[in-house]
Amino acid sequence: PGFELFNLSKDEAVDSRPSRAPNDSGIVFQSNRDGNVELYLTDLYGSSQERLTNTQSNNTTPMYGPDAKTIIYQSDRNGNFDLFTIDKNTRKELQITSDPADDVNPFYSPDLEWIVFQSNRENNWDVFILNTKTGNEFQLTNTPANETFPSWSPNGKQIAFIPEENGNTDLYIVDTNGEN
Repeated sequence: PGFELFNLSKDEAVDSRPSRAPNDSGIVFQSNRDGNVELYLTDLYGSSQERLTNTQSNNTTPMYGPDAKTIIYQSDRNGNFDLFTIDKNTRKELQITSDPADDVNPFYSPDLEWIVFQSNRENNWDVFILNTKTGNEFQLTNTPANETFPSWSPNGKQIAFIPEENGNTDLYIVDTNGEN
């Protein structure tokens, strides 16, 4: 009682992975309504739909940055998943990883200076961080387990992730320097 649900995507396609802008200026989501998976923008009530990406590849897992205009996502346009950013206002795209392995599940630090993501560069999923100003990357985990779904803490000092080994999962945190 007292709450109203809004259909944000208003489409029969598979629309998923919404990310709300920190200043409530809109929502970005992925949709397969065009055959491949593209990114779309909508307002908080779903009254407008706007296609953000336009490729023949799959553009998935969008996430607004803390500035409410930069969106990070993964795309397989180069034959594997790499990370890209797009400015929602100018539509300028920037490829930020280019490793032959898959780089997925990006998450911005609160100050927009770092990105945490997972990559299968060592034949299993590990957690990496990337400095958005220098492009330097650092590997935070390196175990036989698959470390997945990393996310940055609100204070910017730790990263949470889920390690999976032998069918068991837990929740871990690590300092951004890889310690503790």
